Amino acid sequence: VSLPTADPDEAFLAAVEQRLAWRYPGAALTQVPAKVSVTALVHDAEDVTLERPSFLYKEGLTAAERGTALHAFLQHADLLAAAADPEGEAKRQVEAKLLDGALYEKMDFAKLRQFFAGPLFARMKQAQRILREYDFITALPAARAAVDKTADYGPAQVLVQGVADVVLEFEDHIELVDYKTDRHKTPEQFVAAYRPQLLLYAAAIRRRFPKPVTRLTLYSFSLGREIDIPPEE
Repeated sequence: VSLPTADPDEAFLAAVEQRLAWRYPGAALTQVPAKVSVTALVHDAEDVTLERPSFLYKEGLTAAERGTALHAFLQHADLLAAAADPEGEAKRQVEAKLLDGALYEKMDFAKLRQFFAGPLFARMKQAQRILREYDFITALPAARAAVDKTADYGPAQVLVQGVADVVLEFEDHIELVDYKTDRHKTPEQFVAAYRPQLLLYAAAIRRRFPKPVTRLTLYSFSLGREIDIPPEE
């Protein structure tokens, strides 16, 4: 039995192929979160390992917990009192339940005295305002938060949230400082690991202050020194 044949409808075939080939134009954006943290963005670029701070050592605490304890001490400290007597300031924080008493017994106050005697703290005392644990939300191009950096995301943006350890406001400029407790890193390794983080902070801070951000630094407690972060090229 022979079946009837007919010439294909070229117009209909082209229409079907066109529909099957259609792709959602915003497909790339479905792989990008609407909101991310600075930490998430930075850790995508560099696997940063937070090691145990030698001056906050207590058996059973994680490196993150020790780093959190240091940041808590510096966040809540009466800085002038801490510079004169870091042990006394730590005791005050323990009494105020701002610092775990067990950490007081294990802290290396020599490292803190080194910080307070250094040039960074001298600049902090000269600042008009010291903003500690300064939180922010800013918008960045979607490509900054995407795994595939080559896709076309158009004008889409994502919200980026972060917390800057210290913002120093002077009469005519802003400086950003980030405390680090990592051990066994060279200054060059600190820059490679954390430069993206500080550049994102600077981009956000510039939108909030009518002053230029002129300096980005890390303070490494393990090295006992400040490390300048090169600006964007």
